[in-house]
Amino acid sequence: MKVNLWAIISFLIALINIILGLYILVKGPKRSLNRVFSLFVFSLALWGISEFGHKTADNTEIAFFWIKGGGFGWCFMASLYLHFTLILTKHESLLKNVFTYVSLYLPPVVFLCLFLFTDLIYEQQPVLTRWGYTAEPGTFYWTFVFYYTLIYILTVFYLASAQRKGSALEKKQAKSILVGTTAFLLSGTASNMTFPVLHIQFPEIGSWLSIILTLSTAYAILRYKLFIIVPKLEEIEQTEQKYSLEEGIKYIIKEKKADNSYEIFTDQLIHGRFGLCLTKFHPKKVRDDYGLERTPIVWVTFRESENAVSPRDTAAMESVVFDFLSQAQRPVILIDCINEIRLANGIDKTGHLLQRIASICKDKDCILLLSVNPDLWEEKELAVIERRIEEEE
Repeated sequence: MKVNLWAIISFLIALINIILGLYILVKGPKRSLNRVFSLFVFSLALWGISEFGHKTADNTEIAFFWIKGGGFGWCFMASLYLHFTLILTKHESLLKNVFTYVSLYLPPVVFLCLFLFTDLIYEQQPVLTRWGYTAEPGTFYWTFVFYYTLIYILTVFYLASAQRKGSALEKKQAKSILVGTTAFLLSGTASNMTFPVLHIQFPEIGSWLSIILTLSTAYAILRYKLFIIVPKLEEIEQTEQKYSLEEGIKYIIKEKKADNSYEIFTDQLIHGRFGLCLTKFHPKKVRDDYGLERTPIVWVTFRESENAVSPRDTAAMESVVFDFLSQAQRPVILIDCINEIRLANGIDKTGHLLQRIASICKDKDCILLLSVNPDLWEEKELAVIERRIEEEE
């Protein structure tokens, strides 16, 4: 087997994509966003491994075996990424429509069958170049180019819309991914589609360039915390519930310590509600003090830590709440860090944040618990907060 630099780079990029896909899948295996993104990254990895195989093959038979294997990756990658984008940009109406999935996945199945069993997409006889074996475009190759380009243009459209109309955090997420998508679309199309059609002799490096897209998405994942919230139930206890609360209602609990709030919160959790906690305390302390083993806890702190957001980053806190409520059934949320948010942002911005959170909690039938130490607030400021959360957005 001949080993060349072109092939080695394809293999290394594929390996990076496999590691990234597994990492994202492990971070949230029950989330459709994670699963679809991982499938997309695995499709890129399969494409890269295929390139490694046919560029190092000793004869046309082995080369064509690897080229065919790559079809299971590149035929589906655009559809998978558009699917990921629809989930990311929260197009729930489209995702509930069966026709969306038919439109996404029937064309790549058709293209794959044409590729495997005819010479319409690629010629069945690979040709040897100085960088290894490659396949020549077939008669109807242009149809796949059109489909591929259309899918990525739709992806760019949805990302651009999210950048214009989304929350502050969603705009940041979309911007990072949009840059990577556009760069990959332009460079990958030129390398693997335009050059072959124009008979320009240049090695296919589309799988290399895919790293632009995966790393830009990974940056959005790690920098803007796309995948941190996975609702989980605490162990259910067969006891009588102590606090009977009404769904969709917000409760302001005035106390010097948050013990009463956590008692109410825990009571809801052990009787079958999914919970989310935004806290000023270290998550380990909350888990140890109140026996929370599975409930997601977001630490509101200026420190850099996993599952932590800055008190100044109201967009991130809002996004965390929205993300949780899009997944959880019978939800309850406890926020014990309102004073820290106020000190970081001022009373008006804090009131606006709590108003938006209260509004979405009402829409999602979520119980909202707000722990407030009245000794840390002026009476008029606390009145502003109470008034704002009672107002409809």
